[in-house]
Amino acid sequence: MARKKVRRKRCVIRYPSVSLLLYIVEELCRHYPRDHIAVVSVDALESILESARYAARYTRSSCRVKKIIAAATLFYEAITRHPLTDGNKRFAVVLLRAFLKANRVRQPASAYEAAIRVARGEWSIEDLIEWLQHA
Repeated sequence: MARKKVRRKRCVIRYPSVSLLLYIVEELCRHYPRDHIAVVSVDALESILESARYAARYTRSSCRVKKIIAAATLFYEAITRHPLTDGNKRFAVVLLRAFLKANRVRQPASAYEAAIRVARGEWSIEDLIEWLQHA
């Protein structure tokens, strides 16, 4: 008897484009004109996106968990890699909220507090994943 092939539903994760990241930076500059917010390098922004894609692609988890892993990686990398001269935590919070909304994942309540914990070195990506799973 021949085995039936089971077709798995493909997990679609919506990642922001570099142009969207640049738009977020422009909006932060507009909202915080006294702060010196600028992109250090576009390569740094591209690297953050690629890290998130890689982290989600090579995990054997449900689609929801893959989205959470990608979100946690984006958030963590946006804070720790310092792609901006100032405002990295604010940028990471806006990026996280946009990513979660685009991927229909529940929004956490205290994203800025989490950003501070990451910046202080108190939270790892694993901590962020756990936090996002329980949001």
